[in-house]
Amino acid sequence: MIKDCGGENEQIARLLLYLLTDENGTRPLKTRAEIATQLVDKSEKMNLLLNIFVASGLVLLLPESPADRYQLVHDYLVEFIRQQQGNELFTKLVETQKQLK
Repeated sequence: MIKDCGGENEQIARLLLYLLTDENGTRPLKTRAEIATQLVDKSEKMNLLLNIFVASGLVLLLPESPADRYQLVHDYLVEFIRQQQGNELFTKLVETQKQLK
């Protein structure tokens, strides 16, 4: 699925999937706005990547009011994503947020 996003978007795609998990090993519901605040300078690609993940069945789109929410489709993916991308991506995210502040 990540390869479907294109090589230039691989890092942001991995980060987006990571943001759809949490430290408690769950897959929280998140709005586009909640995700965008965590993506900092990469939020312009977020819509494209979310559309790819929803179309592929990796992420669920839950239409709600006032804002649609997104959720990773299966619980077993949480542990895999956090182990594979967690440490590297979290470190980069923290560094980026510090630089922006």
